[in-house]
Amino acid sequence: MSDPCLVGWLFSEDRASVLYYPPERLDWPAQGAVRGGAASCPAIGDLSRFYYMVRSPFTLSLRCTHLVPGREFRYNVVPLEGEKIIGLNGLARALTVLPPELWENPDWPTLQLHLPYVFISDESVFLEQIPAFACPLTAQRPLILYAGRFPIDIWPRHLNFSFQWLDPTRDILVRRGDPLFYLRFLPEARDRPVRLVETERTRELESFIAAVRDVTESASQTYALFPRAAEMRPPRLVVPKASYRPGPEARLRAAEHRKDASSHADSAD
Repeated sequence: MSDPCLVGWLFSEDRASVLYYPPERLDWPAQGAVRGGAASCPAIGDLSRFYYMVRSPFTLSLRCTHLVPGREFRYNVVPLEGEKIIGLNGLARALTVLPPELWENPDWPTLQLHLPYVFISDESVFLEQIPAFACPLTAQRPLILYAGRFPIDIWPRHLNFSFQWLDPTRDILVRRGDPLFYLRFLPEARDRPVRLVETERTRELESFIAAVRDVTESASQTYALFPRAAEMRPPRLVVPKASYRPGPEARLRAAEHRKDASSHADSAD
């Protein structure tokens, strides 16, 4: 088997990044599934190993309060008893309602949840963003994701959750930890495995991300800019992030904490 294709991921900013889940490999069918069924199908197993999942960083509880098709739209948050939801102040920063003239259907408001995920590669790789097809919750939500595809070796754009609200008479509920969407990475050799690693936000990478940021506000055909982006690209983007290793003092404190916890447990017995 050939060496895996290295794909880097990072958060574009540090603000509240502790809330966001790292992308994770799709576990489908789930471990422990009945043998002899779908879990044993080689076609299903071969497909799922190419996909990764991104989870929602917070709980969205939305209700449409006003809609004039193709003209006006407003929403509010719906409180959930015993659950923390993102409020209007947080939504003002995280969620954008596109102007009605840009809606694909006048009855379907289009919204965009801004996320800090950026994916990069040092070789030719396309990224596909698609609905979470193996998650039953996806079919229950009155929305549809705007899927997309672009080359991450020359176009390190932010990955957002853009969707159409298909039935504004129904509330949208996405809980923290629920799957938002899936990702598939496509190297030039389609069967080549992919290894996803968190990468450093180097100065060169930040400059390159800034070079392609917000260009859709000034150009409608961004694919025509790919050759220029390739010329501006630094030689290396993926610098794997070193894992945190606590020093001797931190390890000693952790050992003392485990010892104290064990003593308390023995006393309780």
